[in-house]
This record gives sequence, C-alpha cells and structure tokens, in this order.
Amino acid sequence: MDGSRGNFKVNFVGFVGNERVNDGEDRNYEIDTASSLLKRFSIDGNGACYRIEATSKSRLAGTVYVKIEEPRVDYVIVEKAMGTIMAFPPGSTVDCQKDDTFRLLAVVSNVTDAPTLSAVSTAGKGQSRELSLPASLVMTENTSIRFLRNTMEIGSISFRTDQ
Repeated sequence: MDGSRGNFKVNFVGFVGNERVNDGEDRNYEIDTASSLLKRFSIDGNGACYRIEATSKSRLAGTVYVKIEEPRVDYVIVEKAMGTIMAFPPGSTVDCQKDDTFRLLAVVSNVTDAPTLSAVSTAGKGQSRELSLPASLVMTENTSIRFLRNTMEIGSISFRTDQ
C-alpha cells in the first residue's frame, strides 16, 4: 500500500468532518468529544470507545481505538489559614470552625480544553457566586463548592462549620 496522503483515508468512525459530503476523511478536523461524536457508532454503544480506521484503496491498513473519558475532578487543593495545604477528592466534607479561612488553590481535573471548569460557592441557603482561583473563603456557615463544565456538575466539596 502506498502511504501518501492521497492514497489513504483516515476515518474517525462516529464523526463527520465534512457535513456536506461525508467522505470518511477526517484528518485536519478538530473533534469536540463532548458534542461531535455519534454514540451509536461507538464500539460499546455508550460513547466510551471509538475506532479510527486507515484505508487505502478500500483495504483496511490499520485501526486505532480511542477511549473517551467523561470530564471529572480528581481532587481539589485547599490551603488553611496557617499554611496547611490539603487535597480533597470530590464528595469530601471538610469539618471546620466558624470563621476559619481557606484558600481554594487549584482544581486537578482531566479537563484541559475549553470549556474549562468553573467553581461556584454556595453558603447556607444563600446566593451562589463564581470563584476565581485562588479564591479566599471565610466559613461563616456551611458552604459547598461545585465544579462545573458549562452547566454540568462534575464534582463538589463541602465545608461544614461547627455552628
């Protein structure tokens, strides 16, 4: 098989690069895995694994499999007022004293591209506010911080005061 670009077609099965004519040539297209893939063409039918096929003159030259991971928060790095740095996985509840001060330093996640994550703080039953990292938080009441990608929540941590 001739390896020149003109004799090869690379098809990300489940993606349509040219929507006017689906010619099965998917090189040089940016693929938004959150919205551009057709789940029914995934290997598992759930959108978690896809195949990329390289063909030459209608003969299969090779196949690559791509695993798609859902966006997730791995852990959150927080600094307590006295300089103690801690890491918490999503779903954690941090017990603290009323008026303790924390700084939310970083969110470690598998999200590396736009849309990026946002952090939203909600104290008690009050208003929510978007946080810019690093963000200082004074715990006057129970507070939760949700991590969102667009409108999808992908993790949260809570601070519980000893009110």
